[in-house]
Amino acid sequence: MKLKSILFVGAILALAAISWAADTHPDFSGTWKADIAKSDFGPMGGPDGRTDVIQHKDPKIKIKSTVVGGQRPGESESNYMTDGTESVNKRGEQDVKTVAKWDGAKLVMNTKLNFQGTDISIKATYELAADGKTMTIINVISTPQGDFESKIIFNKSE
Repeated sequence: MKLKSILFVGAILALAAISWAADTHPDFSGTWKADIAKSDFGPMGGPDGRTDVIQHKDPKIKIKSTVVGGQRPGESESNYMTDGTESVNKRGEQDVKTVAKWDGAKLVMNTKLNFQGTDISIKATYELAADGKTMTIINVISTPQGDFESKIIFNKSE
């Protein structure tokens, strides 16, 4: 009887461990350099270079981007919550509102902004490769003139 109780408790603990492992999310922390040649920036074209430094400790994620060349060079820093609550970040004088939440192992960020009088929404899906050395961001940009997609491939540099 004692052996059955021990085996039962062991089975419960094993199931709890499996359930906990299934609920964990990838850690995007690191310095990520865009592989411009492998990326597809869509009809707007892309930058000459981009580096993202990500600090991630769920449910908080901070992304500092440095973009060289292209239509929007410069630096930006954004803070998000991955629990589905709205985050507000500044882009110049504008408030940019984002809701980030997990879809399995993918982090999906839905952003709404107004650019030169035009309402734009962006759905950015972040995904890590199994080895943790490659990150892919797929952006679906929706405008009144239509939708388009971009795909940025990053390699971890640290």
